Amino acid sequence: MKRQLYIYIYIYIERERERERERERERERERERLYMHFMSYWLSCNVRRVNCVLKELKHEEACMSKKMELLEASKQKLLGKNLESCSLEELHELEGKIEQGLRDIRVRKASQQQKLHSTLDLSTSYMLTFYKLQFHLLQEQIAQLKEKECSLIEENALMRDEEVLSHSRLVQDTDVDTQLCIGWPGRGRTHDNM
Repeated sequence: MKRQLYIYIYIYIERERERERERERERERERERLYMHFMSYWLSCNVRRVNCVLKELKHEEACMSKKMELLEASKQKLLGKNLESCSLEELHELEGKIEQGLRDIRVRKASQQQKLHSTLDLSTSYMLTFYKLQFHLLQEQIAQLKEKECSLIEENALMRDEEVLSHSRLVQDTDVDTQLCIGWPGRGRTHDNM
């Protein structure tokens, strides 16, 4: 009977351990799923931003190439080619346009570089936020596991106390049974004396 009780307790403990391992595996799968979801979201956001920046840059490139063609025509005039039809005022106007175009190109280039740097800074801040979130989740999991460990230690101590108590009761019951057997007529030593 006692052996069966130990076997049942052992089976129960093993089942509980298996259930806990299964719950832990499920939590791990959930963490991985959340991680993958967050990463895909983060990547899709960054891909969208990069695509927007690339589209803007392509548009700017097209505009710049058109302006460069116009400037190239003006430059050819300034270099002395096709100047037969140009007056002095037109030449001064072409010169002013070239200088203004160069200033515009420099300003746009600087703003594009600023946009690129701000995009890189934003992606870095997203990564830091992600790592902080992951660190916080790991801290919560550690705290939960410590609580679980404490409760399991307490439960184990209670089960040991119950086992010791039941063992001492069993020993006491056995002692009482042997004393009763000795004192009854027809049993034990009294029977031998008769």
